Amino acid sequence: MPDKAFNRLHRVTDLFVSGRELVLADDGTSDPILLWIKKPNAFELADIQRDAAAARSRRRITLADDHEEILAVRMRLQGMKREDVEREIAEGDRSTAWMQAVDDVAADPQWTERLELLKREPGLDTPPTDEERQAMEDLNKAYLEAVDEATDKRIADRLKDLEDLDEDELHDLYVDTWRDQASRVTGQAEYARAEIYICARDCEAERDGNGGYNHAKCLHGRFCPSRTHVYDLPDELIDRIRPSSPT
Repeated sequence: MPDKAFNRLHRVTDLFVSGRELVLADDGTSDPILLWIKKPNAFELADIQRDAAAARSRRRITLADDHEEILAVRMRLQGMKREDVEREIAEGDRSTAWMQAVDDVAADPQWTERLELLKREPGLDTPPTDEERQAMEDLNKAYLEAVDEATDKRIADRLKDLEDLDEDELHDLYVDTWRDQASRVTGQAEYARAEIYICARDCEAERDGNGGYNHAKCLHGRFCPSRTHVYDLPDELIDRIRPSSPT
């Protein structure tokens, strides 16, 4: 199967403030080197999602039944045990199960009010206090744990359903699942590039003397002058801009 779809679930769009500082270097002597990671607004987020969806669709169209990658998948299937095929199909559907789990949690009355807090836009008057920020981080962690639990339940149910398929049906489903997953990975890569292009900003903040930074002089213009420049960024920097999540 292609790389797992949710190895970078903690996206820039998970932030609950207008943005955050990314300190690249600050030894306390020379000027600090920072980036400002902006939270995308609704219009920017829609652009990111459209780009990702288009890339995913293009990839899926190319993976026709006679494509060499699909033929290789068919050949590999011949040497796999049925239980391994079933497990890979179920795990390959994890992204779909995860999205369904999101709906499951949203439908849970216990989460109705708390989800409204997570979805709220940052205030325009005063930034959140450290206590409020910690409370939001704890709430976000609890939410992700609830979604993970609901996802695991859906995966278990999926495994039971696969037991009713004959071998040909199972193999066809495996190929379709692989195709979907490969396309999804391509879409996620494009999502990451578009997100970094929009969210990574130049930052000229100065130390404020209290362990933080003063952004009074910052314009926070785009760090990457074009989307193609994102391809040239080192992987280490991309991982720091889009931190990994243990989900």
